Amino acid sequence: DSGRARAEYERLLEQEPGEALTEKAASYLENDDAQRAKWRELFDRYVQEAESASDDGLKAGLYMTAADVALRYGGADIDRKAVADMVEKAIGLEPKVRRGAIHAEAALSHEPLRLAKALELILSRGGAKDDRISSGLKAGRIRARTLSDKEGAIASFEQVLDLSPGQPDALSFLAEAYTESSSWDHLVALYEDQLKAGLRGEAEHGVLLQIAMVHWKMREAPEAAEPHFDRLRRVEPTNGAMLSYFREVLTARDDTQKLTQVLSDAQRATQDAALKKELGSEIAALAEKGDNAGKAIEQYKSILKSDPNDAPARDALKRLYGQGGNYPALVDMLRQDLDR
Repeated sequence: DSGRARAEYERLLEQEPGEALTEKAASYLENDDAQRAKWRELFDRYVQEAESASDDGLKAGLYMTAADVALRYGGADIDRKAVADMVEKAIGLEPKVRRGAIHAEAALSHEPLRLAKALELILSRGGAKDDRISSGLKAGRIRARTLSDKEGAIASFEQVLDLSPGQPDALSFLAEAYTESSSWDHLVALYEDQLKAGLRGEAEHGVLLQIAMVHWKMREAPEAAEPHFDRLRRVEPTNGAMLSYFREVLTARDDTQKLTQVLSDAQRATQDAALKKELGSEIAALAEKGDNAGKAIEQYKSILKSDPNDAPARDALKRLYGQGGNYPALVDMLRQDLDR
């Protein structure tokens, strides 16, 4: 946008910013004046050279340079359709052409279908990876929002994820699209492809959770979810959804041993006093159910140590001491009650 750039340089000169910036601004304005005075001559020359060039790459570069001159300096005098055709032709000849996406947006902004197709060419066969990803995201948004072409948008966003696994905008769109259509196999495959691409850290944890939740809640296949929840448990032992899953599934299986292990790992990992207490109560109840009074007593004592006013833990300890015949400990608990 050379018009706005020119206006800003003129404002800069009015403020007398100092020798270096004054020289830079003056140089820009001088060059801009020269380009504006002869833009038509330059444009015609580049077009003529492009039409006589035998190499597609050179031809595309010349067409794009001609379009650049027209878009920058032609103003109301340019033939917008001719420039749009020129940009489209240049990208068709060589999708790696320099600044292709920028000029496509400038020349084809009022023709969204042609713009989407040009950006998709850059996405598929462009040069710099960042340019391809950016073009793919823009093409996907145009397909989805302006053209209401969900299938076309899906195709663009899938290519973006091939280039950049875990790219949040593409991943979010595809996950939502597959969820809306209940395409659970596609959704699981989408997430698994992201894992195979080598995600690490929080991105990996998020994808593991998504796969597990799809199996558990959407496909109603808790067995298929378990390996993914197990992987998540190893890296994020206090994850709430993971704990809910194991509580439900392992209770249904009556697998007290594994549920106790899951809850114990979470209890050791958490720094949240309320969660630590809640988990301790659950572990103690499971220990009682499994006739492991010693472990239950250990948990209830730990709860009382952090919260002496916890009445359920005190009552449970008195009950367990009485059932186990540990009368000295029971007397001590009763004495503490009297003191309190």
